[in-house]
Amino acid sequence: FLRKAGGRYLMAFGLANMDNGEILFAGSWHDGSAERADEAERPVISFSRDGGETWTEPQVVEGAKGRPTMLTWLGKGELMFQTDLERVSTQLFSHDYGRTWEKQSLQLSSNGENFGAEGNSLVDFDRNGRAVRIAQVGYNFPKGSNLPFDPTNGLLRWSEDGGRHWINET
Repeated sequence: FLRKAGGRYLMAFGLANMDNGEILFAGSWHDGSAERADEAERPVISFSRDGGETWTEPQVVEGAKGRPTMLTWLGKGELMFQTDLERVSTQLFSHDYGRTWEKQSLQLSSNGENFGAEGNSLVDFDRNGRAVRIAQVGYNFPKGSNLPFDPTNGLLRWSEDGGRHWINET
């Protein structure tokens, strides 16, 4: 339902219905600069102010690479997502309804591997509409795995600080 000029394609990865009346779209745009997706896909965002009838032109999230997975609304203008397709995944955080983003390396799993994820996080909010606890289901591959034949590690972990640190991984 959205297109971006140039490049090869634009894939949807998430929507966030925000308390300012906007919906934020997060997608992955293949910019056409290389054949391989891990070299050419960039996170993009777009906004709707009319319930999804119309959208702003998708804009690249500067300084980010890969696909924006786990888009999560944290309340009061705060959002996060993580990237994939990188050797070390990155988390991006916004404190202004997705207008600007800051990034940090995504905390590795307890086995020292990346924490891959798709879908949505489970978020518990306080009575003021702020995230107080986040649950994230994900996966990774044990060292030496023969992809796609070997099984993945299924993982569950929690954050109590808005996704900055992850604890109690199972």
